[in-house]
Amino acid sequence: MSTAIIRRQEINSRKGKHSRKRMIAMLAILAMLLTFLLSSTLSYAEEPDGGSTPPEVTRYTVTYQYTGDVPEGTPALPAAQAYAEGESVTVAAAPWMEGYTFSGWNPDAITIGTDDVTVTGSWTPVQYTIRFVNADGTELQSSAWNYGTTPAYNGTPTREGDAQYTYTFNGWDSAIGTVTEDKTYTATYSSTVNQYTVTFLNEDGTQLSSAAYDYGTAASNVAKPADPVKEADAQYTYTFAGWNVADVTGNATYTASYNQTVRQYTVTFLDADGAVLSSASYDYGTAAADVAKPADPSKEADAQYTYTFAGWNVADVTGDATYTASYTPTVRQYTVTFRNENGAMLSTAAYDYNTAAAGIAQPAAPAKEADEQYTYEFAGWNPTVADVTGDALYTATYNSIEIQTSVGNEPPMRGTANNGGDPAKG
Repeated sequence: MSTAIIRRQEINSRKGKHSRKRMIAMLAILAMLLTFLLSSTLSYAEEPDGGSTPPEVTRYTVTYQYTGDVPEGTPALPAAQAYAEGESVTVAAAPWMEGYTFSGWNPDAITIGTDDVTVTGSWTPVQYTIRFVNADGTELQSSAWNYGTTPAYNGTPTREGDAQYTYTFNGWDSAIGTVTEDKTYTATYSSTVNQYTVTFLNEDGTQLSSAAYDYGTAASNVAKPADPVKEADAQYTYTFAGWNVADVTGNATYTASYNQTVRQYTVTFLDADGAVLSSASYDYGTAAADVAKPADPSKEADAQYTYTFAGWNVADVTGDATYTASYTPTVRQYTVTFRNENGAMLSTAAYDYNTAAAGIAQPAAPAKEADEQYTYEFAGWNPTVADVTGDALYTATYNSIEIQTSVGNEPPMRGTANNGGDPAKG
């Protein structure tokens, strides 16, 4: 059974008791009046003819008064009554008023003395429990309020927002009225859909776009920026992989992702003269050992050098690369031969290309035997000894000196001719 119903029954019970007390009080007053009238009549009846004035009786007044806070609309106070000394007085019935409890009259029984008597009583308001609760039933405030007053909530209730909504207090579920019973008021709220920021970034952190969307916006309704690009590096080229966007349930940042493709580079092998020996493509990072090299090339010797292939200095593949054959040169040597005019070899030796003529060791000056007509004197080498630029053959040459026969007392005459070693040319 609710507190209000119990209170109502208590009030109805009090009403019945008060009614009975009023009736008893009225009957008592009537009895007192009858007694007074009868007593007066008997007194006058006993007086002799031409009677005398009866003795005067002193009477005292019983007055009723409310004390303390007197609520508006209280029942009227019982009328003041006069009583003779020594009379016993039954006080008036206790009044009743909805929403208040009467303390009762004090004193509640009176024997009239020699003074007026004031009978007092006070009113106490009935109190009811007024509760304020939040939307989820959490009690915010609970207190007792006097009947007839208007309760108030101290402050403004709040409701914590969730991912989807922010809540604003919108009042109580019913208008707050004067207190007549226990009552609970429940807070109500208006809701506002939350908005969240969706940001798109490139892989390097550059912002591509940013916008606000209501909670619950479908992924398909989120505006995506134009497909971004990522510049190729030495190892990879990049292709945008797309956005993996979800429905909006909070702030979100999406970063571009890319599929990477290993770049290929051309590795070319050239001979020293620029002729292409081989060319092929390889993935970035291919180890030098896995790069196919052509067969060892060769380089034709020239007058000064012979050439030996020195190998390839190949590195791991990190870009297009051209490798040119290198050779180790070896200075060529040549044979320098000296012979006499008759073909007899005088000396032979090997010399490096470009050995200076002065550095060639020449044999001792050769001799040629005289014949009947000439004697011979060494004249040098034919051709003239030069710097070494190839195999060389040098042949001795002679000046021929004609033998003269003396005539008379004249001494013999001598004639000289250079015949290059040929007597016939003398």
